[in-house]
Amino acid sequence: MKNLFTIYLCILYISTGSLFSQRENENWLYGNKKWTFSNNVPSGFNISANNFTSNTRTNAVISDKNTGELLFYTEGVNIYNKLAQTMENGGSLYGDLAPPLGYYLSLGNPSAQGTIILPFPGHDSEYYVFSLNGDASSSYVNNARLGMRYSIVDMAANAGLGKVTSKNNVVFSNTMTNAMTSAISSDGTYYWVVTQKNNGDYAAYKLSSTGLDITSPVISQGNGNMAQTGIKISPNGKRLFDIKNRYLYDFNNDTGVVSNPRNILFGIGELRDDIGIPCSADFSPNSNILYFITSTIYFGPNSTASYSAGLAYYNIPTQQVMAPFNYNTTVRGPVQLSDNGKIYISDAAPEGPFTISNSQYYYITNPNVWPTFNPIMTVSTPIGTISGSIFPQLIPRYVAPACPVNLTISQPVTANGDYQVSNKINASSAINNNLIVNLKANAIILTPGFQVSGQTSGIFRAYIQPCTPSLITDNTTGTIFSKKAADNTEINNLKIYPNPVSNILTIDNGKEKLISWQLYDVSGKLMKNGNSNIVDVQSIPNASYVLKINLEKTQISKTIMVKH
Repeated sequence: MKNLFTIYLCILYISTGSLFSQRENENWLYGNKKWTFSNNVPSGFNISANNFTSNTRTNAVISDKNTGELLFYTEGVNIYNKLAQTMENGGSLYGDLAPPLGYYLSLGNPSAQGTIILPFPGHDSEYYVFSLNGDASSSYVNNARLGMRYSIVDMAANAGLGKVTSKNNVVFSNTMTNAMTSAISSDGTYYWVVTQKNNGDYAAYKLSSTGLDITSPVISQGNGNMAQTGIKISPNGKRLFDIKNRYLYDFNNDTGVVSNPRNILFGIGELRDDIGIPCSADFSPNSNILYFITSTIYFGPNSTASYSAGLAYYNIPTQQVMAPFNYNTTVRGPVQLSDNGKIYISDAAPEGPFTISNSQYYYITNPNVWPTFNPIMTVSTPIGTISGSIFPQLIPRYVAPACPVNLTISQPVTANGDYQVSNKINASSAINNNLIVNLKANAIILTPGFQVSGQTSGIFRAYIQPCTPSLITDNTTGTIFSKKAADNTEINNLKIYPNPVSNILTIDNGKEKLISWQLYDVSGKLMKNGNSNIVDVQSIPNASYVLKINLEKTQISKTIMVKH
């Protein structure tokens, strides 16, 4: 029997050139009102009337990342500068519009998620503007399935008022979907624009410094339904929610893969099917809680509409549902997380009416906390008449999960595992034979009772290194935490090929001894494991996976793509 104890002192790798935005989301245009966010007021923002074009159905707005000054905005049909003037060459983003579609677009783009603005990575003054126009109904308005297009804006032109340098670029046409959202990669260097194909599959288009890749989108199987109410991606980039159909997916913001669909069954338990279906939703900043409005419309005499709606919650790690608060009230509008950490809700319903004379809004101060009471705070002074029903789509933020502070390991460790916290790990138990266990913290204390041994194999490593929050899993007991664990030639010389792979993947471990490997899917499920240099993936579905390779002196993880 041999005792194995190896300590690696690792230096954090800090990526530069990140896209992580700063003040781009500082202004929202909501109907004919401008919300300017500020930490100096309790609500988190100031409201001002403006002469901007009223955005009724969909809109996006971008502000200067350094000053927070509004740059330009769009309702998905035209692009307007900060003076509310049509930007040079910014009219008619669908150049082939024809009657009778004109009246349909008089309300703005009919898709609730009909437009997105994203910075062009590596091009400081340029932006991509995406427009989506789709309709899944059987009686859709003639030519209302124009599809998805993009334009490019250069804000260095016209003394800062901007110019549309390219428009009417078709990504796809004849679309039934009106769901489109975006996410940022975990290293902050590129974006994903995620939408749907007409069969309900998801399509993720990569926007990098070389432009938009429209030739090879990442296609992932959906649940067979169109996400007509919209889709949302969590702040940590790891979850995607189909609002109307109640499906929660895993999302990989490094590969664009959507996987592991599960219906979170809002119709069971406290939240019944007879009180409506979700019509708008968003995640908490820590990505663990879904907040959603469920709404039902009743039509009385003379087609008079009445609403029953309320805010409900779903705890993703515990799968707990909390029934709607304020049900049978006017809390039926859009739900959106702001950069200030609050979640905002309006009483303007996405399905109408578009004009409300005495509109109010609500906000949740600490949405990371699972509510045991009604957390909505009503603003005492109404915001006045608005003409709109949707908050603007925002520049996506990547918010890494927080590291646990301390961890005590007092029970025997019986399986391979990685454990990391931000402060201290206390270990007073035995690690079973032949396991690979890694600890990572600023302080690691091994107290009486700790023991590690191996009969044929086994590795124990203690990394005196800050926690890497972007690689913490929901259970906070650890995950593959060493994308760049150490700077040595053995890691740099390790190769895996081919990638993408269809049948056999080869691990070339160079001079360092290969101990074992594990292959995980994007949800963390173990798919295969072994200790040879060959990984047979012939029986594994097409998708992106993480290959964790355990060498004699270190550990490394690689992302692989299986394509048969």
